[in-house]
Amino acid sequence: MDWYSAVTYANWLSTQAGLTECYTLSGCTTPATGWHDGIHSGCTGATFTGPSCTGYRLMTESEWERAARSGTTTDYYWGASTIADFAWYSVNAGGRSQLVGGKTSNAYGLFDMSGNVMEWVWDRYVAAYPTVATSDYTGAVSGSSRGLRGGSWNNSAPNLRSAYRGNFSPTDRNIGLGLRLARTTP
Repeated sequence: MDWYSAVTYANWLSTQAGLTECYTLSGCTTPATGWHDGIHSGCTGATFTGPSCTGYRLMTESEWERAARSGTTTDYYWGASTIADFAWYSVNAGGRSQLVGGKTSNAYGLFDMSGNVMEWVWDRYVAAYPTVATSDYTGAVSGSSRGLRGGSWNNSAPNLRSAYRGNFSPTDRNIGLGLRLARTTP
């Protein structure tokens, strides 16, 4: 899944639930009805409507890390426990993504925060780790790549650390990329 497809899916899901769409995309080829992954070639940008949006959206990097760590400060949110109990990765995934929920959740009850698929975040990627608060919904204002978090089924254990960061162009597609949606609480 590419980043533009992830943002478009968030809008589509919001509409299906009777919620406000959180993004305005520009330059995209869009279907007449419904949502279809991968038809968003030609997109040139996306604007977030702001934190008051009631619909589904991608997390910011800082929100994603807070959710993944679930109150921990260790390299991995499962601490000294066995990695295979918490994550699908290169050693146990059988060369493909797996159904969500097949491993133990983190302390917040979230599954697959590490491994399975890397998850697109809203932020533009910058090499220096963001130090902004979790209420920062816009991220960096420049840069062509978008951030990815969590590692995937084809990564080794070091890439599953809660602080691990990746990036791709928003038009890049890869079988190890996915999304995790959030909503701002009223």
